[in-house]
Formats: sequence, C-alpha cells, structure tokens
Amino acid sequence: MTYIRLMSFLSLMMLTLLSGCQSGLDVQHQLAESFDAQNYDTFVVASLDGKETKNRRLLESGMRTVLENKGYRYASSGEADLLFVYDINLTEESSVMNEVVLRDGKTFTVPKIEAVFEAHILINAIEPGTHKVLWKAATDRDLRNVNLRNLDKKRLMERLTELFDSLPDR
Repeated sequence: MTYIRLMSFLSLMMLTLLSGCQSGLDVQHQLAESFDAQNYDTFVVASLDGKETKNRRLLESGMRTVLENKGYRYASSGEADLLFVYDINLTEESSVMNEVVLRDGKTFTVPKIEAVFEAHILINAIEPGTHKVLWKAATDRDLRNVNLRNLDKKRLMERLTELFDSLPDR
C-alpha cells in the first residue's frame, strides 16, 4: 500500500471513528489553568503530518464549524491566536486472549486470537507564540463492528462537538 493510500485509509478510519459510532465518545481532556478563551479570537486547524486528503478536509471542515460555533474565528490568512493540531493513529493487529470454558463440570482455559482494530485521535490547542499546549483532547474507538461505507456527516458533527465540548466557548 502506498503512503498516500495509507493516509487516505487513516483519514477514512478517523471519519469512521467519529461518524460511524452510535454511542457517545469517551473523551479525555486537559485544560491549562491559565487558559482564558477571551484572549484567543482566531484559529487554524492542521494535521500533525501535514498530509491532505478528501477525508481530512472533511474532518477539518467539521472541526472548523464546531470551533466557529464556540465563538472562535477561522484565520484565513494563516496568522492565528490558536493552532489546533490533530494526529490520527490506527491500530490493526491481533492479540491472544484466554477464554475460560466450563465443560462437564471442569474449567478449561482456551487461548483465542482476537482482532484489534482501533482508531485514536489527539487534538492539541497550541498558542503559536509560546508553543504552549493550552487544551488537549483524545479519544479512541473500536472499529471492528463499524460499516465503513456508511459515513454520516450529522453524526460526525455530533462526535466532533463532543470531542470539543471541554474547550471553553469564546
């Protein structure tokens, strides 16, 4: 698989992580004590690796909408008060699990191979002048039971809203 195809696949997995899930996200977040939303007016969004794909543009467009709904303004000139940098990681592997089986009144431990297919996203809000991380959020999702062909933009926006929920409104 070429690098560009891999990046497209990772982007699709991230969109699937956010839009394909029926239940809410379990988001871990941290906010710097010194953060005051009123001191930050404008923002830009970028991926950590800087690669552009159709799915990443859709994801970044959704992030932009959520941030604008929170009162921040998109900085079209590139100069911004906040830089939102995100990273996507996909884990695709297998692991050996031990299953306890009860048969004829006896207990047996049977090794079982289980697929691991997860997507992780981390987003940092960075103050460009100081490079200080002011806010960060992360989440992950098991993708084994997700339909990759049915991405729902409405659910994507709901999940992005949840992901950015802990960032103070402006």
